[in-house]
Amino acid sequence: MLRSSSYAGHSPASQKNRAWNILGTQKEIAFICIGLGETDSSSTKTTPKHFVFLVPDSNIINKLNTITMKTKRLSFLALSALLAGASIAHADIILSDSFAIDAGGADYNTAQLGGQSATVGTTGYTGDWSSGTSLIDVTTGGLTHSAMTGTAQEGRVFSNDSQNFNARVLYRDIDYTTTPLVTGTYYFSALFNKSAASSGDMLVGFGDAATHQTTAANYNTFGIVSGGALSYRNTEIVSSANFAVDTTYIGVMEINYDSAGTDSIVVTFYNEAAAQVGSQTFSGLDIDTNLGQILVGTASQGNNNAFVDEFRFGTALSDVYVVPEPSAFALIGLGSLVLLRRRRA
Repeated sequence: MLRSSSYAGHSPASQKNRAWNILGTQKEIAFICIGLGETDSSSTKTTPKHFVFLVPDSNIINKLNTITMKTKRLSFLALSALLAGASIAHADIILSDSFAIDAGGADYNTAQLGGQSATVGTTGYTGDWSSGTSLIDVTTGGLTHSAMTGTAQEGRVFSNDSQNFNARVLYRDIDYTTTPLVTGTYYFSALFNKSAASSGDMLVGFGDAATHQTTAANYNTFGIVSGGALSYRNTEIVSSANFAVDTTYIGVMEINYDSAGTDSIVVTFYNEAAAQVGSQTFSGLDIDTNLGQILVGTASQGNNNAFVDEFRFGTALSDVYVVPEPSAFALIGLGSLVLLRRRRA
């Protein structure tokens, strides 16, 4: 964590020397991340005063913090422009659901998911989960992952094997009022976990209430299939052997939607360390009628060993999956050159 260092009362030359003393050797030079401008009392020109340094070497992190320097002229406007252009675009989160059971208020009950209408820990729905006796239950033990967005909450979903041959698919309408569904790219993510190597199945995705069938594998769904593999519908992407037991994986669905033509979906799974373990593209799809609702369900009978949690649906990858900040990488070269120039001066 960066902390602020004050150099009030020191001359510009003294401030510069103190800054370089903190920086140490060239091997420890970091790169500039942010500059804040100030008008020098001896000039009408605005020059950068505060610079925040990010340090790759963890041993230096406590030395390099907010450093105050007076300079005559630096390319502050250029640096600011680079920062602005390199920042991540955060678009619109359309829907999220943590299946929270202890958040208070109108949260979920540990019971059958069908008919529940939780609004605490959720956003982006309209109406309730489809009603009727089903295999799908909300239970304790929420899932979490380092690459998920938002905050994980207690609660998750599984298919209960004590309720075999009941409805296998539940759905809830998506509210597109704020972000209308138009041609473009959308992203959906969910967390998956199994407690047995050859587990049952648990799938999530999209569908249309008018054409619901008996199995979740008939829709644009992904997740755990019978036998413990990770798949899109019935196409295996990560084998059961490569999907570790009692380990939470995150799946990301990139939906390239064309309201007037064919569509494509890219499905990618990441392990506990956020390393990609499988990805596949599915082209030539027609999903126009399938994006109206979120689905959760099974393709077979109930089981007690496959779980899903933490749904996210948005218009940018950063809405559903934590990605590295690109500006840091873009600034390494420029920031290092600026520091070296000032040192030589």
